[in-house]
Amino acid sequence: MATKTFTAHVPAELAELVDALAQRWDRPRGWVVNRALTDLVEQENERDRLTRIGLESSRAGRTVPHEQVRAWIKSLNTDQPLSLPQSGKGKAGER
Repeated sequence: MATKTFTAHVPAELAELVDALAQRWDRPRGWVVNRALTDLVEQENERDRLTRIGLESSRAGRTVPHEQVRAWIKSLNTDQPLSLPQSGKGKAGER
């Protein structure tokens, strides 16, 4: 895999925390930074994907009224919890 080097200025305290992780994990500082950046990018890409699914669902009318959700939440700690509310319009990605 091709690599690219870049420089980032970070607060000294953050650099010390990265160094502490590197020492604890017995890994180079660059490995820790690479892992952190990889995890961040993956997390943000997943957040974006899920947001797009949510927006698509909303535009398609696959929503549940707020009152139904509140009633369901309120029922969770009772002897007879309600079933999870459904929109009745299918899941995101279904036509």
